[in-house]
Amino acid sequence: MSLANKANQLENVVEKIVSSLNEQKADARDNVYAVRCYKNLEPLSIAYSKAINVEKDRDKAMQIVSEMKGLIKYIGTLAAKGDFDLVDTKYLDEFDDLSTIFQETMYRNEGL
Repeated sequence: MSLANKANQLENVVEKIVSSLNEQKADARDNVYAVRCYKNLEPLSIAYSKAINVEKDRDKAMQIVSEMKGLIKYIGTLAAKGDFDLVDTKYLDEFDDLSTIFQETMYRNEGL
């Protein structure tokens, strides 16, 4: 599978995470965490989509994914501790699996 295909898979996973956070914002118990996570992740999701689909900028996409990692880890930590279940863990696992695509040597000479 090409880097572009993997990048699009990652985009879809991030969109699912953002969508889940958006849905959770209405839940009073999870509201503060969901709103905070959504407000931080949603602009990164938009920037990532633009980087891979419009600008075709591999370095920029890699930088944005790097920024997303901390937030995704925070969401995962909340779920692991049992505090809040903001996002299905399968999406968090998929993000984790795909988040290294821009660093993998098999894609080093590929563009988007």
